[in-house]
Amino acid sequence: MKNKFLLLSIAFALLATGCNKNKSNSVDSSNDSINVSESLSNSSSDSSSESFSNSAKPPIILGGDFEEALKKDYKNMYAQFALNSMGFGQEYGYEYYLGGSDFVAVLDGTTAEVYGLDFAWSFYSYYNNKSYAYWDGSNYKAKGWISNGSKGIGVGIDYAYFYMPYFLQNITKDDVEFVMGAYVVKDTSLDKVMQGLKFTFMTNDISYIDIKVSDEGYIQRIRGFDDPNSDEYGFQVVLSEFGSTKAPTSVELPPAISENNIKTYADMLGHEEEPDIYMTEMDVVINDTVDSDSTYDVIVYPDDVVDLSFSYKPTNANKREVNWHSTNEDVAEILYAPVSGHVYLRAISEGTTEIYLTHLNGDWQTVTSGSIKVKVNAPKPVPVSDKDVYRFQFVNSDNNAGNNVIHAINNLNTLAPYTITAWRMEVRNGNYSDNFTSADDVLFSAPNSSNNYTTRFEDEVIFDFENQQVSKISFAYALFRNNAKNSLNNFESFVISTSNDGNTWTDIDVTEEVRSEFNKASLSTGMSPKVMSKEFGPASMVKIVTTAKNVGGTEFSIGMKDFVFSKNDDCANFDDVEAVPVTSIAISSPRNKLKVNNSMKFTAVVNPDNASNKNVRWVSSDPTVISIDSRTGLATALKEGSATIYATSTTNKNMKSNELVITAYTQETLDDALLLGKTFFASNITSGVNKFDVTFQVKSNVLATLVLSIDIGVGQKFDSTVELTFDGFNSNKGVYEYLSRDNDEVTVKVASDGSYIELTYKAHNSSTYTLGNETSGVRLEKAR
Repeated sequence: MKNKFLLLSIAFALLATGCNKNKSNSVDSSNDSINVSESLSNSSSDSSSESFSNSAKPPIILGGDFEEALKKDYKNMYAQFALNSMGFGQEYGYEYYLGGSDFVAVLDGTTAEVYGLDFAWSFYSYYNNKSYAYWDGSNYKAKGWISNGSKGIGVGIDYAYFYMPYFLQNITKDDVEFVMGAYVVKDTSLDKVMQGLKFTFMTNDISYIDIKVSDEGYIQRIRGFDDPNSDEYGFQVVLSEFGSTKAPTSVELPPAISENNIKTYADMLGHEEEPDIYMTEMDVVINDTVDSDSTYDVIVYPDDVVDLSFSYKPTNANKREVNWHSTNEDVAEILYAPVSGHVYLRAISEGTTEIYLTHLNGDWQTVTSGSIKVKVNAPKPVPVSDKDVYRFQFVNSDNNAGNNVIHAINNLNTLAPYTITAWRMEVRNGNYSDNFTSADDVLFSAPNSSNNYTTRFEDEVIFDFENQQVSKISFAYALFRNNAKNSLNNFESFVISTSNDGNTWTDIDVTEEVRSEFNKASLSTGMSPKVMSKEFGPASMVKIVTTAKNVGGTEFSIGMKDFVFSKNDDCANFDDVEAVPVTSIAISSPRNKLKVNNSMKFTAVVNPDNASNKNVRWVSSDPTVISIDSRTGLATALKEGSATIYATSTTNKNMKSNELVITAYTQETLDDALLLGKTFFASNITSGVNKFDVTFQVKSNVLATLVLSIDIGVGQKFDSTVELTFDGFNSNKGVYEYLSRDNDEVTVKVASDGSYIELTYKAHNSSTYTLGNETSGVRLEKAR
């Protein structure tokens, strides 16, 4: 049976907000006669309002004749619609079709919740074969019926949520087939029928529509879904009060349309509309001083940023929407500043590109500007000195309550030992930062989020070179994110300290130098990394400490990279230390199987403890089944199958670890004999204002059924059934778990003797419709 929980959520919202709001605002009580619980109970073709304990099959409902239903008079009726779409979210409302004058009053219920009923009413009418909308003149010079708005855009019935005559014009008896009490639109007729449902653009790609005809012979319900196997996105329209609908009493209706009250948009404005003037010529303008030559207009280095704008003709153009382009976005990209409206070129990597812009004119033709030619040079090389001892590439960090061990590779291959530890600093790999997009190893410093207005944070990293001394540090730094500029007032200090024993430290305060560079950063573009370089007396330990406040959870973030440590002739030098090779590698994993799309991390123990280089490279025998990050050991299952995982030493590929065979799976089985074939139930379970009867039945070794018989307080219960295919057994929690595509969550904990289960159910991460919680579920007894 299809999962109906999301459609129930929409209906519950209608009960909680739409209908109640309608009543509270004194709408005619006859308009509230739509039986929402009835329409919900029929939202599944095989649902039934009978008790869950009754095993009788639901009756087949024989609806009225479809061809006769198309001939009925729908010019006086009440329509209630609900839409749920990926792009627009949930919307609902009501429409009153009043008499034979093709007049429709529409209440947008979603907007009414925000602005109040009076702001959500709109009125439409047909007159002399043309559709109109009524404008009350509250923001214009006049009031009246209008068919076209600004720039000739139609504003009539075509733009209402739903209009029954359009639907009737686009469907015949040959377009449907009768299935279990409803008329289902054939696949070959879907496109034609949807032309009569003007709101279907909001509900994605509708692939299923069915229609219910009442015993009285009227079309009673129209609904559709984008996936016939899921109700996640779609619409429902419920019709009623045929021939007896009255105007809502809470709103003043407009006058009937006539030649005397039809207006033009110019009438509404009190003057003719200003004409659109589009650009015919454009050129890119460079606002910064940059290097150039006879070939290239801009010559820059990676991470450089250049301010751009454009000139145009005619100068009185009022339509100036443009798109910017880079012919090679790997070389340079375009950044937009939403506040100032400026555009920036940011250099990324060595190469050439051209920058230009395009504009769409009133005839939907593309106007293209002239271009500027850009050359990005290779990064300025950092000179390698024979005095350099360490040049770090950070790999990752192991976090333990804020205390991090930083893993790094020394690219100078020195044999001198080193240790890097940190407090509240960590390594970020990859494209995590606005300012270090070209780097794959960034040391990151930022306070944790907090609402404490007085919290002060100290972040530090310590480089310990043991008996090897250094006398100079060089590194690049920048604001880690653009928005860190907004929190610059939180920044307090930046200090480099050195020591030989870890007890006595000598400080180099560079706070003002760093603050000065931060102040130059723009709110709209990333800060280019700046180089910090400081010399000091010989020391075996170097510490960097940043201090910042955290006001109301606003973080201040700093990134650092490209660390180089150098020595002078006075430093102790252990370059001649003999290398200690790796003798063995032993790997382990949390488990020997991994569900597809899940990840787990492998660990390695490298012997001996004092090996000069303990870094390993991780390998998967079949990366199409299980991929693994060669540096971090993080494995991800991609499809069903198995793969062998092992590690090798980065200094000796022949030094190989033990092998672990890992199985990737998509579905574990329910193999607990205490569950198979059993039925468990409980009655009168309360969740919020609703009461539930719950039954849980295990059908096979993978499949179970959950039935909720729900009383929503309207005097009639309805059943909602979902079939569950369990994800597997969670050994940590001791429960079977199910997580549906709609984020319904079900866990089942089995009693040791099999006499009962504890069931926890949560619909769409909702706190409103939850049975049980993490510590105690709803107890269901075994059926006798």
